[in-house]
Amino acid sequence: MKKTISIVFALLLVAMLFVSCSKGGEEQPDNSPAVDPGQTSDVQGGDGEVSEIAVILQSYTGSFWSDVMRGVDKAIDELAEKGVKCTFNGPDDSTNLQAQIEMIEAAVARDVDGLAVAPADSASVGGAMGICEEKNIPVVLFDCSADSDWPVCLVSSDNYKLGLLAGEALGKAMD
Repeated sequence: MKKTISIVFALLLVAMLFVSCSKGGEEQPDNSPAVDPGQTSDVQGGDGEVSEIAVILQSYTGSFWSDVMRGVDKAIDELAEKGVKCTFNGPDDSTNLQAQIEMIEAAVARDVDGLAVAPADSASVGGAMGICEEKNIPVVLFDCSADSDWPVCLVSSDNYKLGLLAGEALGKAMD
């Protein structure tokens, strides 16, 4: 079952990243949430066992997080078919660090099988990773790291390299 959860967890993150990083034609971005924060898929797999993955965003406002939520929404539908319950939540504002920590603690208290977290603050969320480690809950961080050795992996862009590439492109455009 752990291997299945790991695979499903990876698929969830890949789906979120593809949707959040994709660009659609000339359409104007829809800044409204794709789904309501706190949405869940409530399912039971063929073996009768239900696994739960909790996704906790920095915030559910703003165009970037709306794109991420569309990816989560798609992943929720796909995971439901595999017998995985997926919940997601996030504070109203990315500066509400305490709310995000409380959401992580609530997910851990529910004995989720895995967490995907986009930390609003590396230090604050790093402390919350300790309770995940105590309960041996795998954690995948995305978009931002946390001050902790516990997360299973980090999925993010290399902002330094992106800055270099942007500078090179700007230099070429100015020539």
